[in-house]
Amino acid sequence: YYLQGNGAMKIGWLEENGKVYYFDTNGVWIENPIIFGKTIIVDPGHGGYDSGTLYENIYEKTIALQVGLKLKSLLAQSGSNVVMTRATDIFIPLGDRVRISNENKADIFVSVHVNSADATAAEGIETLYNPEHPKSKEALTLADAVQNALIKNTGAKNRFVKDRPELRVLKADNSAPPILVETGFLSNPNERAKLTSDKYQKVLAQSVFEGVLKYFSN
Repeated sequence: YYLQGNGAMKIGWLEENGKVYYFDTNGVWIENPIIFGKTIIVDPGHGGYDSGTLYENIYEKTIALQVGLKLKSLLAQSGSNVVMTRATDIFIPLGDRVRISNENKADIFVSVHVNSADATAAEGIETLYNPEHPKSKEALTLADAVQNALIKNTGAKNRFVKDRPELRVLKADNSAPPILVETGFLSNPNERAKLTSDKYQKVLAQSVFEGVLKYFSN
């Protein structure tokens, strides 16, 4: 433990005499944080003129970015090298998102999206991966870990991990194991209210973060 001047336990990174230390959320010093130095791509879906799904003037692109930035903050605090495919409301072609992943030699690629359906009763969270990807085993392990954490922490309906080999960012030319998280349905009034809530977005980001930690701890 490291007690600060006010008596509170230090959490996160501390630099002391040229050395860097990391303290977990319970205040315990961790010698080798699991994701320290890992390169993680956070890919908020859509952006710019591509709004993604839209419901009552609420845009998928906005929620994806808000959750993505919260996830980036958690990952960066734990010492990983986080690369955002976009950090503002701009359009990034799908092929460029894959290129960003490859140029940064990413360890994993996590795309954040919001779902929609004609039936407003449709609900829940699902995580997508490509079973035909060269690193499909790793991608499935990551998808399972993230999906399990999301369902545990949100109580949302479990729509499970699904095969989506046709999605551009999940294709084989993305050299990192890629997953895509559908965080809920904008078309469902209950989930829409949650998805636009800062508190719930933090739960989503924390859940993906926990899934990533579990993946790297295996």
